[in-house]
Amino acid sequence: MKNNQPVTQKEYVVRSDCAIISHTDAAGNITYVNDEFVEYAGFSRAELLGQPHNIIRHPDMPREAFRDMWATLKSGRAWQGIVKNRRANGDHYWVKATATPLPNGGYMSVRLKPTQAEVSQAAALYARMQAGSSDKLSGGYHLSGLYSRFSHFYQGINLTPTAMLPMFFFLLATLGMLLGWHFYINDSATHKIMLPIASGILVIGGIAFMWLYFVMREQTRRINYLKTVALEIGSGNLVGPAPMGKADEIGGVFNAVQIMRNHLLEVAFQMSQSTKSLNLAATEMLAASKATSEGAASQSSSSASMAAALEELSASVDQIGESATAAHAASNKAGEVSKAEPKLFMQAPRKLALLPV
Repeated sequence: MKNNQPVTQKEYVVRSDCAIISHTDAAGNITYVNDEFVEYAGFSRAELLGQPHNIIRHPDMPREAFRDMWATLKSGRAWQGIVKNRRANGDHYWVKATATPLPNGGYMSVRLKPTQAEVSQAAALYARMQAGSSDKLSGGYHLSGLYSRFSHFYQGINLTPTAMLPMFFFLLATLGMLLGWHFYINDSATHKIMLPIASGILVIGGIAFMWLYFVMREQTRRINYLKTVALEIGSGNLVGPAPMGKADEIGGVFNAVQIMRNHLLEVAFQMSQSTKSLNLAATEMLAASKATSEGAASQSSSSASMAAALEELSASVDQIGESATAAHAASNKAGEVSKAEPKLFMQAPRKLALLPV
């Protein structure tokens, strides 16, 4: 088993409002991690993708835990347990992991914050297992002794054989007792009485046995159908066939699945409506942004035109100013000329008088 080092024994506490999710292929190589997985693992996403999932394995975790997990997953069943994972810097974080097979192959695991009691119990168990205790795990269940192992084995037998075994042993024990009495009591009259009794027990027991068999086979069929419906819902198919249940216990589970599916359909529909509203709002925002951009471009063009017009107006004003200055100078010159003309007029007769006749 991979021994990731170093370790600091410093806990990085998992928040109660997050779910740490990862997917792996059939060989256990990471194919997907969410942002919370990246945060708690302490590695970058690029460092995680494509790597074996034991990149976050803590050396305090016993080999038995992972043996049981992979054996359970490969049998097509879900596994749940308390796991101590190692971060990139050597710290650790405790999670309650639920691993399940994926419909298209591979596996996924969802990890939540465990309770302190669960962490304490798991830490003590793993310490004993690392020290060499005989504790075993099966399907995520802790098997501490012979009784728990037998009980777990018996509960793992299919429903029909489990229900029929007591009936079978009862008939076998009854016939054994009658047979014993037959050999023990050496009385022909008693033997004549015991024969019809044994025959009646065999007939009635056989009928009861077959009745129980057909009842259990039908219930098993219903349970397997319920399993198929639940797997379809779990894979995301919320519109598949899911008939209503009857009034018995299995029917109650069918009804509970229907309630769950209705709630999931409601959530999915609300999410779909919200997505449509967001898409519509995004489209409107894009159109408004485009209109604003076009308006800004038009305003920029108008501003440029206005600036050019102002520049031309400024040039015209400058020309008017220059013309006004020139006109003022010409006016002053004309005024000077007009003042000089009377003097010339007065001097003209005098100059004429001085001319010789």
